[in-house]
Amino acid sequence: MFSLQPSVLSLLAVVFFIALWVLSRKSHNLPPGPKRLPFIGNILNMPQERSWEVFAEWSKIYGPIISLTGLGQSVIVLNTLEAAHDLLDKRSVIYSDRPSTVMAQLCGLWGGLPILMNYGNAYRHRRRLIHQALGTSAAVQKYGTQVAAESRRMMKHLLTSPDNLKQHIHHASSGIILSIAYGYHVNEQNDPLVSLVEAAMDIFSEINAPTAFLVNFLPFLRHIPQWMPGARFKRRAYTLKAYTDQATDTTYRMVQDGLANGTAVPSYTSDLIEHNENEADVKWTGLMLYTGGWPGVICMMYAFYKAMVLFPEVQARAQAELDAVVGSDRLPMPSDRGDLPYIEALLCETLRWHSATPTGVPHRVMEDDCYNGYFIPRGSVVIANTWAISRDPTLYSNPDTFDPTRFLAAPGKKPEQDPRAFVFGHGRRLCSGQGLAELSMFVEISMTLALFNITKVVENGVTAEPTIEHMPGLISHPSPFKCIIKPRNEKAEALIGGEIVV
Repeated sequence: MFSLQPSVLSLLAVVFFIALWVLSRKSHNLPPGPKRLPFIGNILNMPQERSWEVFAEWSKIYGPIISLTGLGQSVIVLNTLEAAHDLLDKRSVIYSDRPSTVMAQLCGLWGGLPILMNYGNAYRHRRRLIHQALGTSAAVQKYGTQVAAESRRMMKHLLTSPDNLKQHIHHASSGIILSIAYGYHVNEQNDPLVSLVEAAMDIFSEINAPTAFLVNFLPFLRHIPQWMPGARFKRRAYTLKAYTDQATDTTYRMVQDGLANGTAVPSYTSDLIEHNENEADVKWTGLMLYTGGWPGVICMMYAFYKAMVLFPEVQARAQAELDAVVGSDRLPMPSDRGDLPYIEALLCETLRWHSATPTGVPHRVMEDDCYNGYFIPRGSVVIANTWAISRDPTLYSNPDTFDPTRFLAAPGKKPEQDPRAFVFGHGRRLCSGQGLAELSMFVEISMTLALFNITKVVENGVTAEPTIEHMPGLISHPSPFKCIIKPRNEKAEALIGGEIVV
């Protein structure tokens, strides 16, 4: 029988305890956090839902920067804007990587979708393609007509079926980005392409929530059979992979066939194909236009309607500004943006009040680093707690209140922190579609308030009060609510059917 000499055993024991001592020293210098168990660390107390709220509560105990560990993996959570800015923005050269998760690999998204790519030449090239199409003011302005047209179509839908609010928000946002990405005109109802892409998008949000799947912390679980108890993650991953493959192939072939037979509408994808761009780059960046930022736009627009129900005084002031500046003979357009400061502030408050990605998309540090005396090991997952930042009382007075005036200067009062400094990401991972997202939200908000009143539902004499609550997921939607959406007057109702002038 094979056996080890005592001297060899002694040497192995020494090496083992030295390794434990080194790891212990490093862990002692990590930012503080909940008590860790030997070897497994914080695996058992990783929050499974609404992690942003748990992280924020822990920060009250341990400080603005907290750490969690599990089987050798460190997670650093930044609960203040200062910490997020210092690391993810100022030190972006080493904080711009993405953590590779088992779920992203099983879904076929890792290395394809730019938001989930490692930081390197391939990522920079795909980001450059998107930035050229969406990342400049000139690029955004040329899409004003499409944004106005789809927003107007949404107003018509609200008039005819106001109870289907969320569906109309999805439809309008899908119409804008699918026309830009693929030159595709969305059908009025039951559009197959919208259904396909949104199914992939919903599961994408679910699987990329930071602590939603144990397999991301225990990678060996990926090898268990799909039929076994606890293998739900595999079934979800395979479902998403099928949707993703179908979505990327269907859209690419649609544009390619249109170019071949002369029916293609000019778009982001048609332009890249005509310039002989690599097929994989075209497919993945096209899908990124939709999945990268538009789920957040849909989420925040839904939050806007909830805010109008809860804070009718804000709605009234916004309508007064629209009446004074735009009047009642036409709809507000992108060109009105500079003349509507309260609407602009309302847009900013929507971004702050409901964080679409309350924990952001996790970063990964590529080198060992130190910050404020704490050690941050190479390979650590770094999370910016956007929700905690948006509720920071040192940045925002009465943070749970929806108050656009916080962003307006007044005698003796400076505007509070602009949320666009953190809600669209950080550093070299900043969302390239930020400008288009803001423009589409501005137009939809302006048109809605110019045309409609949004009020609470009263059923059997009882007023339905919406709750301020985030749903689980990487993209966190507001909890469902009911509201009444009615035209402000007959003139507003008639205006919905008029011509669009940009």
